[in-house]
Amino acid sequence: MKHLLIAAASLGLAFVLPAPTLAQDTAASQPAQQTAYVDLVAAMQNGIDQELVIDNQLAVVRSIWQADPNMVAAEATYPGLFDAMIDAGRPVIMRHNQELQDEFRPRYVAALAESLTEQEAARIAEFYRSPLGVKMLGGLSRTMDSRATIEGGVANGEIDIKDFDKDVRKSAGQIVGSLSAEEQSELVRLFTTDPALMKMNDLQAIVVPIRADMEKAGMAPARQKEIEAAIQNAAERHIAGG
Repeated sequence: MKHLLIAAASLGLAFVLPAPTLAQDTAASQPAQQTAYVDLVAAMQNGIDQELVIDNQLAVVRSIWQADPNMVAAEATYPGLFDAMIDAGRPVIMRHNQELQDEFRPRYVAALAESLTEQEAARIAEFYRSPLGVKMLGGLSRTMDSRATIEGGVANGEIDIKDFDKDVRKSAGQIVGSLSAEEQSELVRLFTTDPALMKMNDLQAIVVPIRADMEKAGMAPARQKEIEAAIQNAAERHIAGG
C-alpha cells in the first residue's frame, strides 16, 4: 500500500514552483471565479510554504557553488559573496514564481474540472486542509529541494521532467517516512475507501504534463537572464566593496 501513500504525498508536489537554475556564476494574483476546482488548487498551493521551498532550492545552488573550486576561491577572497548573490536572486525568483502560478493556474483548474466532479474536488481540498493533509504539505515544504532538477538544468541547460519526477519521489518518500504508523494506516484507509481520494493517483498523469510546461516556462531565456543579471550585478557590487 505504500504506493498509495506516495500518491497522496506527491500530488501536491506537482503544484510546487519551478526550480531556479541560477547556479551559473554569471505580480499580483489574477482573480478567478471561485469554484471547487479553483479551491482545490488553492488548497494545495496555499498549503505549501513556497518561501521555504525556495530557500531549500537556493541551498542546493549554494552547494553547487561550494563544489566549484573557482567559486570557492572567489568566496574566500571576497567573504560574503555567496550570500550577496543568493540575496539578489531570491526576490526575482519569488516574483517569477508568482507569475508562473498565475499563468498556469487556469490550466490546472481546467484539467481538474475534466477529471473530477465538484463534489470530488471539494472532498480532496478538504483532505489537504485536514490535520493529516496539512502535515503532508508541511513535510513537502521541508523536504523538496529540487536537487536533481537543478543539477540537471545546470549540466544540460534545460529541465528534464525525469529529474523532477526523481525529486518528487524522493520528497514524497521522506514525507511518508515521517508519518506515524497510525497516520499511515489512516491514509491507507482513506485512499482505499473514499471514492474521491481514490482518484488522486490518476490525477498524477493529468497534472504532471502541465507541471512540465511550467518548468519550461520557468527556464524561458528572459527569466533566466533576469536572474543571472541580478546575481552578476550583486557579485560585481560585492567585489567592488559596495
